[in-house]
Amino acid sequence: MHHITTVLFLFLLAGIAIAHYCALEWYIYWLYPWFDILMHFWGGAVVAVGALTPVFSSCTRIRVASLGVALLIVLGVGIAWEVFEWYFVIVDSHDYLEDTVLDLIMDLGGGAIGFLLARWLQPKQYIA
Repeated sequence: MHHITTVLFLFLLAGIAIAHYCALEWYIYWLYPWFDILMHFWGGAVVAVGALTPVFSSCTRIRVASLGVALLIVLGVGIAWEVFEWYFVIVDSHDYLEDTVLDLIMDLGGGAIGFLLARWLQPKQYIA
């Protein structure tokens, strides 16, 4: 049986993959700089729900989901993504620090919303 968080994670992941592909194909990131902010928010939600999916799975012994743990995972993935952007010179160097801070804030905001959504959809015995 598929748990609702697994289904939610797969829908969010497919959605962000399609949006990213379209954004690259149609130059949306360059035409609308705010779109990157939206994608970071969405990405944070995807990572948080993805991190919680094993917690809510019947094949794991972990039974407690915590906002702090979910946000730490989101922050780790966000920092890794920012290092990737820096290494491959994907962002302008003159506003890199401001862009990075805003991106990480949006990652965490999306992660919090993703956590709350997953928490709302799951039985209470899994939540701390």
